[in-house]
This record gives sequence, C-alpha cells and structure tokens, in this order.
Amino acid sequence: MRYKPLSNSIYKRNRRNFMDEMKGNSMAVFNSNDIYPVSADSELPFEQHRDIFHLTGIDQEETILLLYPPSKDDKTREILFIRKSDNHTKVWEGEKLSKKQANELSGIDSIYFIDDFKDILSSIATKVDTFYINKNEHYRANSPVETREDRFISWLLKKYPAHNVAKSNPILQRQRSIKHPDEIDQIKKACDITRKGFNRVLRVY
Repeated sequence: MRYKPLSNSIYKRNRRNFMDEMKGNSMAVFNSNDIYPVSADSELPFEQHRDIFHLTGIDQEETILLLYPPSKDDKTREILFIRKSDNHTKVWEGEKLSKKQANELSGIDSIYFIDDFKDILSSIATKVDTFYINKNEHYRANSPVETREDRFISWLLKKYPAHNVAKSNPILQRQRSIKHPDEIDQIKKACDITRKGFNRVLRVY
C-alpha cells in the first residue's frame, strides 16, 4: 500500500454529498481506469480514476460504483462492483480485494462481482429518468485513448437512448476542491516525502 487508507466515513460523506445534489429519480455510475498494456505480458502501473477513488477509496481496476438515491431499499442505494479473484489472478497479478475488504475501505454494504453489473444496472435503469455520466470535459482533456468510462457511456446511451443525461463532473469538481482534514494531512505527508527526495538528490550532486 502506497499510503495509509482514510476512514471510510470520509467516503460515505463524499457519496452522501454527491447524492444530495443529484436530480430526482436518477442514478449515477462511476468506472475505474483501465490498466494500460506495454507489451504482451507487461503493463503500466495502475492509476485509479480520481472520482471513483474520491467516492469509494477503492484503488483497484475493474471497479464500478452505482448510486441510486431514490431507492427505498438501502441495499440498492449504493452498490459497488469489484473484480473477482481466481487462482490464475493470484499467481500472476496478486490478490484482489475481497468483498469484506472492499466494504471496510468504502463503507458500502452492497458489494457484487463485476459480472453481475449489467443485470443489476438493467433492473435499476428502467426505474429512473436520468443517468449521471462522468465525462471529462476539461479544456485540456484531449486524449486519443478511449477510457473505460468513455466505453461505458457509449454503451449506456446506445442501450437506453430515451433517458435524460446529466453531468457528474461539475458536482465533483466543486466537492473535491474542499478537502477533509485527514486528506490535507496526507497531502502534507506526500509533500514532505517529495521534499526529502529532492534534498537527497541534491546532496548526491
């Protein structure tokens, strides 16, 4: 672990704040980043999508968060989908999060493996009018690579063309700009580590 995990109460608060700003009868979906290949058998180090990390604290590929605030059932208000680990994965990639570990990190009680995502999404999508999609529209966002989020949005809007669409990004930009004291402490610690690294390099030269 590259950092000390924050309390899941912070991620619970972040999700609650986001859902408070969602329109009525809507749902939101957030995807993790892809792992990008370098060759046939090697990959770049994984870097999680900042938004899903802000909402869950989960730092693992093939992770999806579904938020459905209108639900009368707590089990479907917040749903997390994670990658299922098998013997091949354990040998070649290492252990993946268990449902229990994902619950402890995120504070989400309803956790499924990612194979169940489309069926559960379908059961909820028919009940809502609006999808919140997490499209990066920053003026400097000009990547030729189609992200996992982009692929999901294309699939979703093709499958459900009659639904309204709303943007998650403006809400998250406002909310992520205000840091919890524990987040500030981690930023300070990261800055201190960077300072020590630069000072060590300067001593060498």
